[in-house]
Amino acid sequence: MKMTYPDLFEQLWLLYPKRIGGNPKRKAFNAYKARLREGVLYDDLKSAVLRYYKFCKATGKIDTEWTQRASTFFGAQGEAWLEDWEPPEIKQEWEKIPSDNEKLWDWANKHNFSGPGSLTYYQYRGELQKEVEKRIAQTR
Repeated sequence: MKMTYPDLFEQLWLLYPKRIGGNPKRKAFNAYKARLREGVLYDDLKSAVLRYYKFCKATGKIDTEWTQRASTFFGAQGEAWLEDWEPPEIKQEWEKIPSDNEKLWDWANKHNFSGPGSLTYYQYRGELQKEVEKRIAQTR
């Protein structure tokens, strides 16, 4: 027998990021109901799902096994739904100084940084780091 769920839960279920592997809907529903019985508002749970979706999208976790099961997300133990789920800041390509010294000059040239002159790779890397930090401060 197929279980039917309330419309509000179905809306949350549709918003919740998809995952590879099991994600038992009935267990998620039971955890959801338990939060409502504790006095948690539906709108707070919906906001939490939307925050988590944005986080998963920004970090490439949608449709992977790294997306939490909804029962875990709504569960009482971890209270993941209370997290802020702030997506990490994505660095621009010019902010990522290559670790390989052989690629350093090409990267610097591509992103309009000055050449090394008579500096060693170590010194040049330090100067580039200062320039990157200066650009970051100017763009934010």
